[in-house]
Amino acid sequence: MTDEEKIIAFAQKKDQQAFSDLYLKYHHMVFFICLKYVKKEDLAQDLCAGVFENLFLKANQYQIKNFKSWLYQSAKNAALMHIRDKKMHLDGDHDMGQVPMEEESIDHQKREEQENRLTYCIGLLKDAQKFCVEQFFFQKQRYQSIAQSLNIPEKQVKSHLQNAKKNLKKCMNHE
Repeated sequence: MTDEEKIIAFAQKKDQQAFSDLYLKYHHMVFFICLKYVKKEDLAQDLCAGVFENLFLKANQYQIKNFKSWLYQSAKNAALMHIRDKKMHLDGDHDMGQVPMEEESIDHQKREEQENRLTYCIGLLKDAQKFCVEQFFFQKQRYQSIAQSLNIPEKQVKSHLQNAKKNLKKCMNHE
């Protein structure tokens, strides 16, 4: 069953297994998207939970053609709305702060596009490579800890990371 079929099954029949499958498959992606923007793990976890809670409560209200893209955008929007709300709270309701200069806006847009591309490329990695990348670079785990989690030798973890870096470099350099 495709992701889109699973979300339809959940929305129409409240198929808990379909929702669970989607959650297990995508919760790491949603967490890392949120973490990219808010930079705090506990807050990213809360936002991730909120994205899935919203999906759980309102799945029948959405017409989702590409679930992964929809979920990516939902996670990004949740993080950006949190940042916006926090900024409005800090700046006050009437003062929206300075408008960024055009050059800063272009740099920010380019960086955001690169981050989006990296998230996409990480999603294309084989499961073991993806797990090693997430644990090593985002969770700051050591080789030994990752090896124990996967029940493989440390050399294999290093190999997965090296191959992942090559694959990410290729993916990032090709549209």
